[in-house]
Amino acid sequence: PQAKQQLESVINAVKQKIADRDKAARKTVEGSAPAAETTDPQAVLAQAGKLLAQNKWTEARKLLEPFVDRNPDHLPAHKMLLQTISSLANIGYDNNVYADQDYRTNLAFDVVRLMEKISELDPKDMEMRLQKGAINVSMPFFVNKLDQGIDDLNMVLNGDSTDEQKAQALYYLGLAHQKQMTTYWIQVAKKYGKTQAAQEVFAGLRPAITRLSAKDLKKPCVTIDFVLGFRDELAPQTAVWIENSEGEFVKTVYVSGFSGFAKEKQVNLPQWSKRSEFRDVDGVTGASIDRGHHIYVWNLKDFQENTVPQGEYRVRVETHFWPSMMYQRSEAVIRVGKEIDSSVTEKGHLIPFLKVDYHGSQKQSE
Repeated sequence: PQAKQQLESVINAVKQKIADRDKAARKTVEGSAPAAETTDPQAVLAQAGKLLAQNKWTEARKLLEPFVDRNPDHLPAHKMLLQTISSLANIGYDNNVYADQDYRTNLAFDVVRLMEKISELDPKDMEMRLQKGAINVSMPFFVNKLDQGIDDLNMVLNGDSTDEQKAQALYYLGLAHQKQMTTYWIQVAKKYGKTQAAQEVFAGLRPAITRLSAKDLKKPCVTIDFVLGFRDELAPQTAVWIENSEGEFVKTVYVSGFSGFAKEKQVNLPQWSKRSEFRDVDGVTGASIDRGHHIYVWNLKDFQENTVPQGEYRVRVETHFWPSMMYQRSEAVIRVGKEIDSSVTEKGHLIPFLKVDYHGSQKQSE
């Protein structure tokens, strides 16, 4: 109950923030005379179309949002604004996250709000209804539109739709029920972690492990081979980094997008944040990885791109799932030097497998 209340509080806070932002934007528009070039719908759409063709989505958004505020029933403008904001959302994590940690959350709510408005303006458009259902199903859990998405997809399935549209509706209905399954499994793992049912959840989520071909590696190097064995509503925040035998930070090998861009404003990966101090984050931040088997290669360079000396090093992996707040760290020690070395850690359910291998020079390997 407490976790549910906290989650509802977060969702309500985000919704209120968006409502306040929209209210302020409308007040600004109402308090100023519209520019001459934005009063003609055809001119606005033509100008916005040119901006979209040039991938200038932020500029297109600034042009279209005031226009749809003044013309709330203009369907083509709403569709173009939806295309614009969807394009911004598809960029993924970037430096906007550092300025506003709710940036992508706001984009998600904006997309949903526009889809609802478009369906309201043209309720018989089954293609748009299909898109609305698919988007609602694909949205993060905090948007809270999964049930609405299922309803939209059932309307497509039972309505005057083409076979392709019905097939797409069935596909996304399957995805919706898969997400519902994930929600139930998270509850089992979180609330009843010591039960047999929880062990079956972890076993069902743990992916198969594939092997890396050593002959394809640029040696000497260290391979970091690990499994994320759990799935939450969102992909977890994860970091992989190296420390020396004294516990001093050497290099970040990988960090998830949000944490990498938010830097000190994030609290998901406390150990990596403390050790790295974000000194080398720009070159290693990537899309968030999810449940599965992952392999990274450390080229034996430190964060200043200097080759490290021979000796003992500690490979650390940290992951934090949300909204379940499940967290785990795992580590393995490896010796870099003349001899081939290997270390395996199998502990916990979130990172159930971590294998680290030192691959010497080609001559040593032979």
